[in-house]
Amino acid sequence: MKFSEFVYKRTDVDEVRNRIREITEELKHASSLEEQIQAVYKMNEVEKEISTADSLVYIRYTINTKNEFYAKEREYNDRISPMLEEEFQKYNEVLLQSRFRRELEEKFGKVLFLNLELAMKGFSPEITELLQEEVTDPVSDSACRGADRISGKDVQSFPARTIYAEYEPGSKKSGL
Repeated sequence: MKFSEFVYKRTDVDEVRNRIREITEELKHASSLEEQIQAVYKMNEVEKEISTADSLVYIRYTINTKNEFYAKEREYNDRISPMLEEEFQKYNEVLLQSRFRRELEEKFGKVLFLNLELAMKGFSPEITELLQEEVTDPVSDSACRGADRISGKDVQSFPARTIYAEYEPGSKKSGL
């Protein structure tokens, strides 16, 4: 398949939020390891769809930065990303608390859970609005301008799907 043949479908934020919530509930109420594994696979599909749409927009926009459609789609994706991240964090929390965590770590690897733990530390719903402001005001550091609105918490933000942990077996330290 040629790149030009890939069909772009805009991410419907409400639909995706609902799908993430449904999968989170499935994960939370799963009575077996297999049910939780299936929920993880479903969430991977959701993340893959979002990532594919975002990648298509990014590539097509960078090919022609004068293309207003993809410029607006890129802005839209940047604006909805923090809202979706809130829902992903709820899912991550349920996955991290799973009574089948040991078995899930064996199935998917411990690095997944280390990355999820880091993601939980790097995002707070209180900064969603600030992250959205960065889209409309990318030059200024809106996170710093609005830091006083975060109730005195020391919060750093970065998208969970771009976290890479430096992990050494036997070490208790992870770094970004």
